[in-house]
Amino acid sequence: MKTDILYAKRLQLKEIEDKDKDDMLSILTDPKVYKSYMIPDLLTIEAKDNFFNRIKNATLSNDRIAYGIYLNNKIIGFINEVERINDSIEVGYFISSLYWNQGYASEALSTMIKEFFRLGFKEVKAGHFDFNIASAKVMIKCGMIKTEEEDIIEYREKKYKCIYYSIKNIK
Repeated sequence: MKTDILYAKRLQLKEIEDKDKDDMLSILTDPKVYKSYMIPDLLTIEAKDNFFNRIKNATLSNDRIAYGIYLNNKIIGFINEVERINDSIEVGYFISSLYWNQGYASEALSTMIKEFFRLGFKEVKAGHFDFNIASAKVMIKCGMIKTEEEDIIEYREKKYKCIYYSIKNIK
């Protein structure tokens, strides 16, 4: 069973609450964030409400592993399982662009990798669009190694190359 709150050096990974809605929607509608994290178009209030509730409910679920990323009790991002295949799990994450280049993504990803291994997964994978070099650096900093796996993913009517990294639990 997943841990309710994960503690990192400066961050907490925990369930998203209704009070976080405005801050999360600000992050989700930031063009810098949705350029590289696959977020649906949030053009209406209803679409925004539905997507916020979807990610909030993912953090509340016992069937999924997902957390809001908090700094000093303020939500600054989101990290979640993308796909499980046997004892391998893929993770996705985003951080508010206001907090980029400060080590928060690395801290959150490293903490999540440890949680996945604690839960018994043998491999953690993550992918990034080829133009997102910062995300590649985060993965490498967390001990992940580039794999030979690549995909072409269509997002916002454009095709992008997705490059994958992996780390294995050797225990």
